[in-house]
Amino acid sequence: MNPEVKTPKYVIERAQELRVNMTLTEKLLWDRINTRQVNGYKFRRQHPVYRYILDVYCAEKNFAVEIDGGVHDKNKDYDKYRDQLLESLGIKTLRIKDDEVLSNLDAVIEKIKNAVKTS
Repeated sequence: MNPEVKTPKYVIERAQELRVNMTLTEKLLWDRINTRQVNGYKFRRQHPVYRYILDVYCAEKNFAVEIDGGVHDKNKDYDKYRDQLLESLGIKTLRIKDDEVLSNLDAVIEKIKNAVKTS
């Protein structure tokens, strides 16, 4: 990641708040990938990068997982811009619908494992 990119203090503070108040889908996913359960990689939750907060982030692989709720259906352009900016910083993003986490968490974990291998 580019060391010149600075994360504002308010983003760091907001990330700390979000770690305490995770959504149900974030909690479900976190329970399955915490403690190096995905290919032995360490993930962080609510990780601040620049002005964004990544739902789940693996620093070793510069890889992020974003869990998208219904609001993201209306924000596709914003999400695309965000993903492009993160990619310019060397961070690959995998977007997963929150419905997928709720209905088939095992398949979501497999998607993450495969994406981490190739990132």
